[in-house]
Formats: sequence, C-alpha cells, structure tokens
Amino acid sequence: MRLVLATAPFLLALAACGTQSVSYEKSDGTFDRDAYRTAVIGTCRAGVANNDEVPPADRDQVCGCVADRILTKSDEDLLAQVRERAQDEAAQAAAFAACRPASTGPTIPDDEGPPPEEPPPPPVGGSELPLPLVPGTEPARARANLASYFSADDYPAAALRDGAQGRVAVSLEIGPDGRVANCAVTQSSGSAALDSTTCRIIRSRARYTPARNARGEAVADRIQEATVTWALPSD
Repeated sequence: MRLVLATAPFLLALAACGTQSVSYEKSDGTFDRDAYRTAVIGTCRAGVANNDEVPPADRDQVCGCVADRILTKSDEDLLAQVRERAQDEAAQAAAFAACRPASTGPTIPDDEGPPPEEPPPPPVGGSELPLPLVPGTEPARARANLASYFSADDYPAAALRDGAQGRVAVSLEIGPDGRVANCAVTQSSGSAALDSTTCRIIRSRARYTPARNARGEAVADRIQEATVTWALPSD
C-alpha cells in the first residue's frame, strides 16, 4: 500500500500555530488528551481558514481527523512530542496531509460514490406531519472521505504474512454526531484480518458530516454500501 503525502504552502501556517506553549501533562503524569485535541483543532482551523483547498463545509471534519490521528499515540509519545516543537509540527503536518480532502493517495479509495437519491428520513417520533421547510435548506446525506482515515501503516500484519488483499464492502450506521454507530461487513475480502481491521478503523476514526433533515437538523443516517480496497505493497 502506497501513501502519497501532499505538500502545500498553508501547511507552514498550520505548523506555525503550534501548541507547545502549553503543558499538557496532568498532575498524575498522564497526557491531557481533551485539552490537546481542542488545541490541535484550533491550530488546524487557523491554518485552513483562508485556504480554498479545504472547503468550509469540510474544515471541521478535516481538523477533527487531524486531532484523532495524532491522539492514536501513547501518552508517553505525546508528551515527548509536545516538548519538541519540530516533532509536534511534523506530526500535525503529516496528519493534515493524510486528512486533507483529495490529497491522500493510498491505494485504499473511497468508493462510496454519490449517495442515491432517496426521500428524506421520516420525522423523529413517527409523526406523519410534514416537516416545515426552512428556505434554502435541503435534506442531505451523511458524507465523509473514508480513504483519509487509512494509511499504509494500517495494513494488518497477518494479512501481509498471508499475502492477502482485496475489497471489503460494509454498511454503516451514522449517528447525528457524525460518528459511526455500527459497521457490518456485507462483502468479505476473503481475509478475516482485512475485514475486521476495516470496521475497527472506521468505527474508531471516521467522522462524518452528519445527515440533515428538511429543517436543517442533524439526524441519523445509514450508508448501505461503502467500500475499502486493500492492496499489498508493490515493493
């Protein structure tokens, strides 16, 4: 699996707003993950605020992805990272390159395609009364770039040993908060390691832009089929 990291001038702006001036070590020696996540998201938003390559509608999702990728490290690694400005800037820039829409190039494509045209979900509570439309508001499906949540480092060791690769199709339930509430494999790749890793990564990392009803309220949604294709390294 090959990962192509994109570079752009505004990554310098992202790194320049570093979070190293604050201590994130709690009194018990653990890392204050919530505070650091908030700081990284703020840094990311400042870095993309005036850049057209990240549409405004995608900025919260991208910046949340950046923070989540960084926070997969251990407390010890994170504490060491924030003590080294250059190391922290590099981690933020690398995470941003992986999360940035249409900038990540692993051989794990996002094959969801455009959502099928379906009627808006029924009102909460089962009421048969139509929801009043807000002028200019259209119902919208949940959306995300699944490929941005995978990297070459995610390839399961067992699958590498077995020479396993292939396409995994899953159905997803997305909550109103954009998190994946459930992931079920609907078409196996033929490798249990690839199948289970696909759902594990999606559940833990994926953050969707929530679906919206006709009143503009965030609602739950279901994606009938999303696909992730795993390809063995070429060298």
